[in-house]
Amino acid sequence: MNKNQYEQEKEIRELLRRADRHADRTGNLRRETLRRLIELAHSPSPALKSLVASNIKYYIKDFPDLEDDAINAVYDLCEDPISKIRIEGYHAIVQVSREQRKFIKRNADVLVQLLQSDEPAEVVVVKKALLEHIDMDPRVTLGVLCDQVVPHEEPMDEEEQAIRERLRSLVLAFLTGEAKRSIIERHAADPECERVLVEGLSPAISRLSFPDVDLIVRNILLALPSYRSYSSSGDKLIQSILARARSILAQELRPSGGLLSLPSTRQYLNLAAFVSLERHAAQPLHLVRFYCTTLLNRMALSRLESGVQTAIIHDFAEALEASTSDNARPKNPVSEEILSVRNQAVDASVILFERLAESGLREKTWDDCRKLIRAVSQRKQENDWSPPIPVVAAMRKIQALARSEDHAQDIQDLIRSLLSTPKPPLTQSASDTNIVEGKTNKVSGPVILKRKIEHRDEGVPPRPASVVPSVPSQNGGPSNRATDVTRKTVPTARGDARSSNASWDIPPHANKRARTDSGSKTPSLLSRLSTAPSHPGAEHGLPPKPELQIRGRGSQVRPRSPQPDKSLSGGLSIKGAARAATRNSGEGPPPSRTSLLDRLSAGGNDSLAERIEGDVGNRKQKRGRGV
Repeated sequence: MNKNQYEQEKEIRELLRRADRHADRTGNLRRETLRRLIELAHSPSPALKSLVASNIKYYIKDFPDLEDDAINAVYDLCEDPISKIRIEGYHAIVQVSREQRKFIKRNADVLVQLLQSDEPAEVVVVKKALLEHIDMDPRVTLGVLCDQVVPHEEPMDEEEQAIRERLRSLVLAFLTGEAKRSIIERHAADPECERVLVEGLSPAISRLSFPDVDLIVRNILLALPSYRSYSSSGDKLIQSILARARSILAQELRPSGGLLSLPSTRQYLNLAAFVSLERHAAQPLHLVRFYCTTLLNRMALSRLESGVQTAIIHDFAEALEASTSDNARPKNPVSEEILSVRNQAVDASVILFERLAESGLREKTWDDCRKLIRAVSQRKQENDWSPPIPVVAAMRKIQALARSEDHAQDIQDLIRSLLSTPKPPLTQSASDTNIVEGKTNKVSGPVILKRKIEHRDEGVPPRPASVVPSVPSQNGGPSNRATDVTRKTVPTARGDARSSNASWDIPPHANKRARTDSGSKTPSLLSRLSTAPSHPGAEHGLPPKPELQIRGRGSQVRPRSPQPDKSLSGGLSIKGAARAATRNSGEGPPPSRTSLLDRLSAGGNDSLAERIEGDVGNRKQKRGRGV
């Protein structure tokens, strides 16, 4: 130091002594002292620069119009060629921030830039200065640090981009190193400070490379209080990670010549598994849903290497087991979401069973297979669901492989219980069914044929009924079959109720012909007609055709008049005879009864076969309409 520098230093010290004792804090003496300090910041004398660094803090607060020049003088000291002066300038920054807190953000940004110093001793001082700034105002200082981590969207040249990338790595090292303890222990409990870190670092997940993302997630975010248990913050974090994994997967699945290993995608998936499965910061449902919607399909798995397929199945099985466990469910679980994701995973498991069977199961893969089968079994028990045919076929392959493994006995039991069909319920006995329904047992007794009641005009009289002659019975006594049938007929309650209102009778319907004890063959109708005895069938010893007993609605059986109308000789049918009887009811006495042969022979041009066929057709048509 020469004489001039020595005298100059002595003069400055005296000026500082006088200014410190001056009562007027904003007087001209103190203002002049601050001006001299700003000028001496560029002095070639290190001693004078040291005086500036250690005393400028006392004057910058009292003169706002000179504070910009004063702070710039401090920054110039931080860039001095001499390391000692630079270090003193770092300390001066901290002192200025303490005196004037509005400079904290600006000074913190300068200190962040100073982390790039090549001198390790200076870097230590800079980091200490940053820690002091964090303690002075954690929200502002942490915001400055986060701004240096997240890349800016504006375009930059290569040199500037390289500088920012290096600075980003230095800031991350500081946050995860020296500053981590201070942040977590003293400031993370403040919700505002935690919010600054979360909002400042979360956007970096979608922009930074995986090493930086992994560092931020593992060492900073997961150390915060809001990520220590299942929370909405953890769900947002894993969703950001999986969104980045999805975009990278789309790039890695582009058409290529060989099998794929998906290195970048698997890095993010492993990080997501660390967040949800190891640190329990987020619900595993997000991870399970990602696998189901991206990788668990035949096309995607077929393009992957065998080892990668096994690794993906392992990660998926662990996530599926964690998502269905009680510990992974939040306090107010959305059961519909859990069931939906689990059902989606079970539907996709058929591909995994096939891959496991094809690859050959080992001890590790047996455990994965066990987890998948338990998920399928759980769905069957809770939802009354039956595995589809592809799942059953894949499980039978697994079951066949499990028979040769001693440690896979529990898997065999799981598959056996899953594929077992429940026993059908016991059917009701025949007697119970008959009692309840009343349809199985046959009704004993005479079968009563019913004929639909014809519609008649009100003025039409009832149809006359022919008298059935009695036939000797086997024991020699007379027997009337129509009377016997009438005795066996029990009118229904419905018919009795309406019998009083009936103004006409229902014509009886012929019963089936009773069999005789004789073994002789019954003569045909044509042979009996050709002989034409007094009554049909008399020559062959057959009884006359009995009169049918028909049960109708409210009708009573009346014998037909033994004297048919004269008009019957024209060959009318039964229905026509009734109508003719109605027309001639007012005429004289009925004519004598004619035989069937006479009536048939007088029937005009119609042949016997045509009449019989026509009469039978009419009867069938009536039966079809509800007889």
